[in-house]
Amino acid sequence: MLWVFLNGQFYLEKEAKITVTDRGFLFGEGIFTTVRVHEGKCEFYQAHFQRLRAQAHALHFSLPSLESQWIQELIQRNQAEKGTWRLKIIITLQEENKMGNICMTLHPYQDTLGKSCSLAVFPYPLESPLAHMKTLAYLDHLHVRAYGQRQGHVDAITTTREGFLLETGCANIFWINEQGCWIPDQQLPYLKGILLQKLIEYAPFPIHFVQMKLNQLTAGTSFYLCNSLMHIRPVIAIENQSYPRNFAAEASLQVAIEQAIAKDMLI
Repeated sequence: MLWVFLNGQFYLEKEAKITVTDRGFLFGEGIFTTVRVHEGKCEFYQAHFQRLRAQAHALHFSLPSLESQWIQELIQRNQAEKGTWRLKIIITLQEENKMGNICMTLHPYQDTLGKSCSLAVFPYPLESPLAHMKTLAYLDHLHVRAYGQRQGHVDAITTTREGFLLETGCANIFWINEQGCWIPDQQLPYLKGILLQKLIEYAPFPIHFVQMKLNQLTAGTSFYLCNSLMHIRPVIAIENQSYPRNFAAEASLQVAIEQAIAKDMLI
């Protein structure tokens, strides 16, 4: 049985309890982040906490202290020093914008590094005023992913009303051709994840931001998913359209990711 951290204490997972008046439970009112823990080390530790602080400020409540030793003890209690694990940090609200619960969970994660996948296209536009926030009101993203999986894919791409590419249910997207790396315009309504931010900073080729529709992608374009857990994952098909892999670009990107991790890692 796994251990969780809840409000300053450690509990076995089945023994951890929250009140039914918690607004995260009632309304999805709160924020979270998901951290990749590999061989006992938290990747992009500072970047995740900086985003939590920024989003808490934007939602007008104070982020409580989050001590690194709590995470280290959670890793030790769960014997997570080997392999890859998913650390989820959840912060909810109570009444009057007061901090509610602080919860951290840790579960094994099955790596997909280098494994290709296919995507569906979600049939409805998906736009939200909180699209740039990683809030607990996450059902729409899960619904998108479930739609893609029902179609026999791992996820589905979302678009604006005009058809501009945004993201998938649980990952950012980008594509590569001879001109460089292309990313949806940052002003579009989607969440720019931690890994995507690091790729923008460390990628070894030109970065372009664009408002583009799926049918505007040029021949020979390679398409990818990315998030903090999976790093990058090649997409070889979207609906019935095939996309080639660019193994040289993938290798270069993984080197860039490792360089970024080395500069922001909790050991």
